[in-house]
Amino acid sequence: MAEPGTPPVERSEQQPAATFEQAVEIGRTAPLGRGGRASRRHIEKAVRDKGLRIGKDLLERVKQALQAELDDAQADAA
Repeated sequence: MAEPGTPPVERSEQQPAATFEQAVEIGRTAPLGRGGRASRRHIEKAVRDKGLRIGKDLLERVKQALQAELDDAQADAA
């Protein structure tokens, strides 16, 4: 317990959370995973490397959106 008159220890500032749009934009720069598919792990690392937080639910939505873009691009190329 802190002694009387001792200021409380300040917590380090928490990183800001990424928005869906930010995470998708950053995720487009992430390397692809196995089989040329969108990778949650790579997307998460890319977002965190930009100094942003991302939750698992948002991460899954971003991965699905990016995979849909990859699938559309593949279908257009065929």
